[in-house]
Amino acid sequence: MIDEGSVAPDFELPANDGSSVKLSRLRGKPVVVYFYPKDDTTGCTAENQAFSAAAKDFAAAGVTLIGVSKDTVKKHAKFREKYDLTPILASAAEDDVVERYEAWIEKSMYGRKYMGIDRSTWLIDGEGVIRRIWRKVKVPGHVDEVYMVYTDFVNTIPHQDEVPYPGDTTSEKQIRRMLRWNAAVMVHRQQRPGVGVGGHIASYASACTLYEV
Repeated sequence: MIDEGSVAPDFELPANDGSSVKLSRLRGKPVVVYFYPKDDTTGCTAENQAFSAAAKDFAAAGVTLIGVSKDTVKKHAKFREKYDLTPILASAAEDDVVERYEAWIEKSMYGRKYMGIDRSTWLIDGEGVIRRIWRKVKVPGHVDEVYMVYTDFVNTIPHQDEVPYPGDTTSEKQIRRMLRWNAAVMVHRQQRPGVGVGGHIASYASACTLYEV
């Protein structure tokens, strides 16, 4: 079974532009490989468009994007041109890479079972090691989640190694309750015809900001 921490299976596949893409040739920089079921279908189009929209951000982080399906190179080229897609689209029509990445699974639709590609994303580091796997991907928000791995806002400290929170959470909850109650009272008392409440809400916001800082 392939899991995070495993060496990514190498592959060499024909790409949409007539060239070939070989994973091992990309060593030294991270690669995102995403498997999707079929060109020019609703979910797959949305996913490819989302990766295309973020392509410059991924490139700036040194990440290569590779989309893989069992569509032919010719279909990939038409699909890419139709929607002005940016990522490399590689064809697994005559290769077992989908199976080797365990992305060929049994599916069910209207009671009928069949085999198809699991929409999944694989993040591979510069040493060829799989660092993250997303299976049964839901398209909305997925690309942002993948990209967040390459931002400065990702917590790189394992949960078990994090130091205990130094504050008093019970006291902080009480302070938050008092702030909210105070704001509610101020707004309620000023709800009279012709009297605005903007200033009171602003005061509450300021208090919250100071508290958070």
